Amino acid sequence: IRRFSSASTATALKKIPSRSEGRLYPRLSALGNRRGTVASTLNAYVREGNRVLKHDLDFCIHQLRRYKRYHHALEIVEWMRFRKFNFKLRDHAVNLELIGRVKGIAEAEDYFNALPPSDKVPCTYGALFNCYCIEKLIHKSQSLFTKMVQEKMMLTASPWNCLMSMYLRLDMPDKAIILRKQMQEMNVRPDSFTFNLLMNAFSSSNDIEGVERVYEETKLLNGGKLCNWMTYSNLAVAYISGNQQGKAKLALKKLEETLQMDRRYDREAFHFLISLYARLSDVENVVRVWELLKSSSRVVTNKSYLIMLQALRNLDDLKGMQQCFEEWESICTSYDIRLVNTMVATYLKHDMLDRARALLPRVLHGSKGPFFNTWDMFMLFFIEHGDADLAISMMDVASPKVKGGDWNPEPEAFERFLTDRDKILDINLVKELYESVKKMASKDSPAYKYLLHVY
Repeated sequence: IRRFSSASTATALKKIPSRSEGRLYPRLSALGNRRGTVASTLNAYVREGNRVLKHDLDFCIHQLRRYKRYHHALEIVEWMRFRKFNFKLRDHAVNLELIGRVKGIAEAEDYFNALPPSDKVPCTYGALFNCYCIEKLIHKSQSLFTKMVQEKMMLTASPWNCLMSMYLRLDMPDKAIILRKQMQEMNVRPDSFTFNLLMNAFSSSNDIEGVERVYEETKLLNGGKLCNWMTYSNLAVAYISGNQQGKAKLALKKLEETLQMDRRYDREAFHFLISLYARLSDVENVVRVWELLKSSSRVVTNKSYLIMLQALRNLDDLKGMQQCFEEWESICTSYDIRLVNTMVATYLKHDMLDRARALLPRVLHGSKGPFFNTWDMFMLFFIEHGDADLAISMMDVASPKVKGGDWNPEPEAFERFLTDRDKILDINLVKELYESVKKMASKDSPAYKYLLHVY
């Protein structure tokens, strides 16, 4: 969802990082999914004699938000508040949104209500509205939307885009389409994001002609400057869903041409190309774009390798997956559990238990987790193959590494296993499963409740 911030803010955040930023952000990025470590990292950086300017921290917050590391971004803001940094209106807006994402709507509302009247301006109202839309709180978002219209705060496309995004996530594409008509009535100029959302709305309604109409309108405005690579990505998705592979390939060709004309490297665009060519079962172009991504990148990220692994999995290319995974292992600087889980899931799907097991020592040594999904996959594999003893032993191995309540497996596998057995249940087996799940799952967990009911 597009943020509510001024054009000057957006420009500032796109500046080339300073030398200080260049040293600081990699440290924060390397924290991974660990929480509560930002303050100690910043304090250590300061103790080393480094100056930390507000611009440096703004850049780090922007990058962390970009990669959905909201907890760490909020920890930076809290560190700044403790250090008495001067907050501007846009800082309040960013802080409000982060509080909503991390601590919940109630705390975001408290923060907004505590602001002085002079700070309750379009960007802070917009941040609260953004929180409502992210959480899909339809009544609160519509109520605040009406107030913002009355107060003439809906003069740019951004808040309209937020509401469109919410409607799409609520599977209400018709409401998103109606918003475009309201924008026209109020003379609100759409941006490229507006048109991309509209294309998604028509696509989710299986209205390919509607998608094409939006595309044609996008080409007419501003001399076609509103067409970007996402435009052609959305067009390709619509054609793939409509089983029009020829048109989909033409759209992907236009996507690549757009990237070449922009002369900018956009990693996400390459990710979309790889994924969409995989959906077309076009192995040759998947490999070609992957090699182009690698040759265009100073660093090939874990996310890029994950996208390629998933594409090869969708193509059922196990050999290619193994080669890609081995290449990643040979160069990775942080052992990403998501890539390992992708390989484990694929091996188990093909009943290659030994290959999947062989990955465990490496991931336990190289990654800080979390390992919930890894344990889940092995446990469910053993249960689905009728081996409760191995499933229980896997849970026993996992339990010391899991804080109580952190692990919440779905109950379906337990249910299938127990109902597939003889009509007379082995009460000792049920007890063992219950006791094992009890150590790791919360009392609200569906699996815990199911086994408690059976027991």
